[in-house]
Amino acid sequence: MKQNKIVQIRKKKYYNLITSLSAGVLVIISLSCVCAFCISSIDISESAINIMIDFVMCAGGFISGFQFGKLKRRKGIAGGLLCGLWLALIVTFFGLLYMRKLVFLTTISNLFFLCISGAVGGVFGVNTKIRRPPY
Repeated sequence: MKQNKIVQIRKKKYYNLITSLSAGVLVIISLSCVCAFCISSIDISESAINIMIDFVMCAGGFISGFQFGKLKRRKGIAGGLLCGLWLALIVTFFGLLYMRKLVFLTTISNLFFLCISGAVGGVFGVNTKIRRPPY
């Protein structure tokens, strides 16, 4: 009975999007914490901090697109772009809550990095091998 309920949940319309977005957000949060620790312990220039932020965004978008492509198994580019767009909206929303202002150039660069890396992750996710249990 429990297995049947799990299968029903996984067949819901937005299950893939929600799980992939949550994976992307978790990656962004965890890598941001690691980068914050590195910044606080080492004196790093501002240009290196911007590179770290771009890397964190790309990693989150890639993982989100990869997860979406791996679960859905088709339309990797479109799914990755969708995940990147939603992640950009989430990051912009929380940045707006925290900073109380919207920086247009940062928003556009985050959108660009997240959409491109999400599309690449979606392509990689669709093209991964399906694990079959040995019988």
